[in-house]
Amino acid sequence: MDDDEGPRQYKSWVRGKVIHFDPPTINTLLGEPFESPDFRSPGNWYDIAKELCIPGRSFSTNNDGQPIRIYRKHMKTMAQIWMIFLLHNVIPNSHVSSLPFNSCKVLYDVLTSTRFDVTEVIAHEMYRTALKPGEKGTMGFPSLITSLCARQGVRVNRTEQTKPPITNKYIIHNCKEDAHEEA
Repeated sequence: MDDDEGPRQYKSWVRGKVIHFDPPTINTLLGEPFESPDFRSPGNWYDIAKELCIPGRSFSTNNDGQPIRIYRKHMKTMAQIWMIFLLHNVIPNSHVSSLPFNSCKVLYDVLTSTRFDVTEVIAHEMYRTALKPGEKGTMGFPSLITSLCARQGVRVNRTEQTKPPITNKYIIHNCKEDAHEEA
């Protein structure tokens, strides 16, 4: 993947060790080598909204009419559950009240069983996070980063819990369709 200055360098340094986080390295760590089409193809926004949203709801737009997000309360229950999973594990975000529209394609692909390279998504998000040092927000991929560091000989504390699991209690409390039942 390229940015404005040429090919991206999916690497960082931790305690004097080079840590690579490119898609092939993540694939190897996860034990699932996989190649597929580009995950960021835009798709049809209205089809995406129809799949994710409850009837009568859609995406929020900016002043130019471009989609910017879908609020969780406007999503079907299954879309809400997967959105929370993705925001905790694949597309880090500091909140789970809405999904940025550029991330809705990933959720759409999950719900429609469309194959995509999750390691490309993760590597892109890790790269994006690395470009914003010092900004407040959620620490994405703590377990993955810990494992990548450990593989390169960085001493890590593996007993520290990073995030609690998404349980049925959490789903019942937080994933409700806005006055609609899923068909």
